[in-house]
Amino acid sequence: MKPRHPIRLRLALWYAGSLLILLLVPGALVRDAVTDGLDADFEASIQRNAELLRGFFRLEVTEYLGVEASLAHLAREVVIPDRHVTFRNPDGAAFAVLEDPSEPSLSPSVPVRTRLVPLDPQLAPGWTIEVRASEADLRALIRRIDGWFIVGGSLGLVLAALAGWLVTGRTLKPVGTMAAAAEHITAGNGGRLPIGNPNDELGRLGQRFNTVLDRLDRALEQQRSFLADAAHELRTPVARMRADVDVALLPKARPEARTDALRQIAVDLRGTGEILDELLQLARADAGPALELAPSYLDDVIHDVYTRWRPAAERAGVCLVLEQVEETRVNMNVDAIHRLAAILVDNALRYTPEGGRVVIRVADVGGVATLEVEDTGIGIPQEDRPLVFRRFFRGTQARRRVAHGSGLGLPVALWIADQHGGSLTLEHPSTGTLVRLELPVLSAPAETAQAV
Repeated sequence: MKPRHPIRLRLALWYAGSLLILLLVPGALVRDAVTDGLDADFEASIQRNAELLRGFFRLEVTEYLGVEASLAHLAREVVIPDRHVTFRNPDGAAFAVLEDPSEPSLSPSVPVRTRLVPLDPQLAPGWTIEVRASEADLRALIRRIDGWFIVGGSLGLVLAALAGWLVTGRTLKPVGTMAAAAEHITAGNGGRLPIGNPNDELGRLGQRFNTVLDRLDRALEQQRSFLADAAHELRTPVARMRADVDVALLPKARPEARTDALRQIAVDLRGTGEILDELLQLARADAGPALELAPSYLDDVIHDVYTRWRPAAERAGVCLVLEQVEETRVNMNVDAIHRLAAILVDNALRYTPEGGRVVIRVADVGGVATLEVEDTGIGIPQEDRPLVFRRFFRGTQARRRVAHGSGLGLPVALWIADQHGGSLTLEHPSTGTLVRLELPVLSAPAETAQAV
């Protein structure tokens, strides 16, 4: 790839080139106007010379009573500087020549302008005045004007380039300052780009970069916190499993102790598997790929979730009720919505005491598909409600009720809801908790509508 010149040099050259073009156009127009004016003045001076001679002739012809005598007298008495005048008779032959003896003769190499005008149609019919004027002085003056334009234009171009270099250097100085500062910014060190003028384009650009750096620092801090929390959550069950393995491997361990250790290991493995599964789900969420959505029925997914979790509810002594189910067609990822609903039902069963009740509802409410999971459990304390969607957060009451848990279920559910363009909210009745998922409803397919 062809190397490019520095931005400062390119801007200076562009500035100088643009200014040169802006100067050349009016300069050329002015030059043409001046030279045209000089040429017109030169032509007018020749015409005035001819008129002057005609005036002298009219005076002389009344005194000398003859054209030839009058012209001969004029040739002897009148001198016009820088002009060579010839009086020609009606045949075109030269009769008399009027010229300044001190002036050199016209050289063939010098451009000469010649004008032939009638002497006087009434007093001297057929006689003419031939005025010849050297253009040397006119050409020299035009050359000087062109020289002034060339010198002035060249000087202006140099000054424009220098001014452009200085102006662009001053303009781009904040860029150099920000580039130097950027070299010292590392992950998490809190460094930011210096902003000279926050109201100009470079200042706003620097502010946008600083905003991006703020987001990156927050994401990095969140990642560090996420890793620390994940390590903490996994360390406890792993430590318990290691202790159970050590107990089971004791030479004098009783069979009952080994069996209890294996049962505890199985419980911890299930819990660890759930944590790893949720961590994987959140890692995919942070990676950014969107879920693939397709039209499907929310009520069918909820029927399946209800069927799968009813045995667990019976074992926990909790009444799981599918209270209301309306046919609701939405654009969704079936596996993801199934997981979201399972998270909500699992949480409701975990934190509802024996003899409690968990109710599931699916309805189309004003063009919004609504899934509600309401329980009569321990509820969420006021101080914990703003934090329930934070990763790994588990309130004090939740930990007392269920010792094992990752605190990742609701963050995963919230991400799934966001991927579907929906919302996930919590309400807090007098007893228990109500979680509501809202998704946009799709119109029923054409064949279904016709069948109805």
